[in-house]
Amino acid sequence: MTAPQNDKTSSSTILKSVKVLSVKDAPQFRSSVLKLIDATFPKGSPTDRSTRVEEEFHLLLNTENSDRVLFVIDESLDKNSFPSWPVVATASYRPFEFHFKGRPIPLRGAGIGLVVTSPICQKKGYGHLIQAEIEARAHEKDRALFSVLWSDLVQFYSKLGYFPAGAEKQWQFDSLDLEKIESEMLKEKMKWEKFHILPLENFDRAKKLYEQLSIGPMRNFSLYDELLKLPNTFAYAAYERKIGALSPELKAYGIMGKARDLRDTFHEFIGDPLAFAPIFLELKKHTQSGMRFYHPAESPYLPKIESFLGPGVKNALSFFKVLDGPGIVEWLSSARYLGSGFGISGDTKGFQLLNRHITFFESPDFSHLLQLFFGPWKIAELEDLPSDLKNRAHTLPGPLPIYFWGLDSV
Repeated sequence: MTAPQNDKTSSSTILKSVKVLSVKDAPQFRSSVLKLIDATFPKGSPTDRSTRVEEEFHLLLNTENSDRVLFVIDESLDKNSFPSWPVVATASYRPFEFHFKGRPIPLRGAGIGLVVTSPICQKKGYGHLIQAEIEARAHEKDRALFSVLWSDLVQFYSKLGYFPAGAEKQWQFDSLDLEKIESEMLKEKMKWEKFHILPLENFDRAKKLYEQLSIGPMRNFSLYDELLKLPNTFAYAAYERKIGALSPELKAYGIMGKARDLRDTFHEFIGDPLAFAPIFLELKKHTQSGMRFYHPAESPYLPKIESFLGPGVKNALSFFKVLDGPGIVEWLSSARYLGSGFGISGDTKGFQLLNRHITFFESPDFSHLLQLFFGPWKIAELEDLPSDLKNRAHTLPGPLPIYFWGLDSV
């Protein structure tokens, strides 16, 4: 997630005294960076269990990732004007490598998070500067072909070249809503009494379930061990004991929490749809004033979920930006993704899609490749596509199942 930005000024207007550094190269500013994140990043719902910001966002802020934690300093500003002086803005990223079944070459991207600017320093170009710098470093240092981030600031990031990628459904409930939902769920209790709902202690068994049922890419589940240790994070699993089995079979799991922006947010459910209700009710016990639920819009679980929660509100799942258009063209070609009869070519000026060696679409905008191939979504959702490409898109292979679900700023 990223914090609110109201930065409309071009970075070219910033004074020459401004510098962009990394925590690795300038560790003396680390405390100021952490102070700025802690003060500015969305706080989330109240909690009695606090944690330090570097522990809360360990994937991005750990020592091994310090060269990817960037920040802007401006020593020309009044030293007493804000607590994190001279650090006025910061952003972090982490490279991710996606391996797809049957594809010989992984796809490399960069997940960006913790993008914040000091409130009194907004509208001066610092946000544009840190965003441009972090994208450049992700491409040059880590060979990222694209970047991805999570934010509600559609207009701000659209101006920076980002496009919505996929969609999710969101629900927001207060305490009264939750009581009504519980009442409806309990009417079907006999359907899910076969499940034993227990805390999910580790992801060894969950990984197998995820790989069988999820439409997302392979994950590094070792990261989840750290997730389960975070205060205000809760994970429950539904087990079913079968005759002759040595141990109960894991049928579903759900996660609520992670970091402050996801407190009291049930943001991942995988498994038997019948187990959704008991897991939801177990997580509800840990909420204080309300609860949110997020789920991919193209999930096969939605009919059952919506029977309890209603239709929800549809929003962008995440935002992508092309960092290396020719590199994405090369990956699509080398990974043999397009299939028989189709081809792709391109250079720095754009790309061409081929069918039996005949060009049926070309564009100077590599974002169209992201929209076409990096999903999952339906063609009907791709409102920004040129009409001639949209009409032909159904002839192309389906989108790659890329969900950055659970791979953000743990």
